[in-house]
Amino acid sequence: MARKAKETEVKFIEKEVNECITVRMYPPQKDRANASLTLDVISGHLVIYGSAVNGRNGWFFSYPQYKGKDGEYKNLVFALEKEVNDGIAATLEECAKEF
Repeated sequence: MARKAKETEVKFIEKEVNECITVRMYPPQKDRANASLTLDVISGHLVIYGSAVNGRNGWFFSYPQYKGKDGEYKNLVFALEKEVNDGIAATLEECAKEF
């Protein structure tokens, strides 16, 4: 007797932060959610996968990290301007409210 494949629907919310950055957030589980940032870099795309985390001060994007020899975690990529991170955080807040 053949098993019927389980059908799963991948739900996510996608919103623009600005003309160059798009956030895609998947359904949160507790205080974390999978998320990705898509950056339009001169008509090409760069996708950064990380986690959306609901911290003490609201939602933020946790960039990919590695643990250095000194035991400290260091971001592999990051935004240079605070306004960019603030825009991403505000967009994640909006997405989280829709779930």
